[in-house]
Formats: sequence, C-alpha cells, structure tokens
Amino acid sequence: VHEEYTFRYITRPEERHHLATKIDQLVERVHNEDVENLIFLDRSARPLATLLIDMWKNSYPDLPTPTNLHPIP
Repeated sequence: VHEEYTFRYITRPEERHHLATKIDQLVERVHNEDVENLIFLDRSARPLATLLIDMWKNSYPDLPTPTNLHPIP
C-alpha cells in the first residue's frame, strides 16, 4: 500500500487501508493481465479512476497507462 496517498474524505484508518489495498490489487491485476481497457462510466467513479491512474503511475512509472484507463465524461 502506498503510504503517500491521502484520503481526506475517508477518516477511518481501517477504511483508508482497505481502499488503498484494493486499488493496489486492481492496479496489479490490470498490469499482470495486460488489460488494455478499463472504463469508468459514471461521474461518481471519477475519483476512483483518478486514484487508480495515480497509483498506476506510482507503481509502473515507466509504463503507459492502459489505453482507456480514463473516466468517461
């Protein structure tokens, strides 16, 4: 889990840890399975997409993000 991320809207440490762990696992799975498209369809998913993109860049700085690892406007 990347400790440098802050979760200012999630105040309970166990919830922050759970979210960070799950996003890390998702990033690893997307990488390991060579997922090229991961689409976030709703505005409510934008924070998750942004967090996933940031964690991808932190975990794999020399690799581009998957083609559609972006929220849909």
